[in-house]
Amino acid sequence: MSSLRNAENERSFPQHNSLFQLTTFRYNPDQRNPYPVFPVSVSSRCFFHRCEDALQTIRRKAPDPFVYCFIIHEIPFDIEIGPDESIAEYVFDSYGSLFSSRTYAIISDRGHDGPTTTGWTEYFNSIRKTDWSKPEQLHFRSGDIVEIHGREGNQYFPHDQVEIGIISSLPPNNESEPKDCYGVITLSSPGVLDHAPICSVFKPHFIVKDIYKRKLDGFLIKMYENK
Repeated sequence: MSSLRNAENERSFPQHNSLFQLTTFRYNPDQRNPYPVFPVSVSSRCFFHRCEDALQTIRRKAPDPFVYCFIIHEIPFDIEIGPDESIAEYVFDSYGSLFSSRTYAIISDRGHDGPTTTGWTEYFNSIRKTDWSKPEQLHFRSGDIVEIHGREGNQYFPHDQVEIGIISSLPPNNESEPKDCYGVITLSSPGVLDHAPICSVFKPHFIVKDIYKRKLDGFLIKMYENK
């Protein structure tokens, strides 16, 4: 409950006319040997004029063992945005606890259609005094084995599935890489550095077999050796 109150406190910054989209993702917590990939699906979407109403809905639904996560996206009115874009994003676990958040806007400029020459992203981040180059609170470190949730908001992984991987680097990585993403290596792309948005990375929901741990550790060591 305290985590939900923390999310409410974050609503104190100036607001554009916004809509709050609550998406509930479900999975089967009883499946055996789900890794390296298991399905996760959208079970419902609700839209609210106030963030508080979305939070109240999470309170009513949680806890639910079949919920993978709840996600609130703040969507601006009267602005064209892509499916992976929003003003802010809040991720809650199946118990309704706030797990991760992105409080800076990610909105493509689309021909500088924003109120400033730098577009909507800079506009929202300037009025809310948020800095997209500074990552939110990080829950993981290099070498941690994690789940990566593929969904809208994660343009790097296939949607409607969760895949295990290992953290290879923390954001911000370097000037040529996304500053809101972990660097990750997965079993499906060994030796390839992928990116996973901060709000799409979770602790494993199941026991990870030793064979997968050894493979992921080996991929990470080999990547470091090749640098």
